[in-house]
Amino acid sequence: DWLRTSAWFAIALYILALGFLIFLRVEQERSRRWIAFLLRPLPERWRSRLLSLLDSFTEGLRILHSVKELVLSALLSVLVWIPSAFVIACILLSHGVRLPLFAAFQLQVIMCLAVMLPSAPGYLGTIQFITVTGLGLYGVPESTALSISFLLHFNQYVPITAVGLLCLFREGVSLKKLRRSIEKEEIPGG
Repeated sequence: DWLRTSAWFAIALYILALGFLIFLRVEQERSRRWIAFLLRPLPERWRSRLLSLLDSFTEGLRILHSVKELVLSALLSVLVWIPSAFVIACILLSHGVRLPLFAAFQLQVIMCLAVMLPSAPGYLGTIQFITVTGLGLYGVPESTALSISFLLHFNQYVPITAVGLLCLFREGVSLKKLRRSIEKEEIPGG
């Protein structure tokens, strides 16, 4: 019962977040003033940095200037999530864990939320903890869930990192150049 309640809570939270994003997109000036008001108790340095991040984020929302593009974006998101959940389901099956397909989607959502938290590089530890916890909801033993977490992590981290490094190489950008570029762009005192 509590799992079902949690799912409804997550759906409500998602709808609120979507509503907030639409508000940011449609009422950019008003939403910025509202958020600036809420950030007033923070030190000026933090407030200006957060507002700068908000402006950058809001600018990114401009690509969604029509309902058609918003619907297309949502459909493309679903097309990305389905294969990923299928991979999770296959990894679960490879460990002898037979759960409904919904469990793979649920684990995927829990993992996506977890990686938003501050963590070690590559989310090491975070993925393991959240996978063990998420699968614990279904009664999967911790040792099995930990094994699954390492395979999931490897499957998600290594190919994406390899493709990223390949793209950097093809563009002629070394990690040293990238680090220097990032260091140049850092905000003093930030």
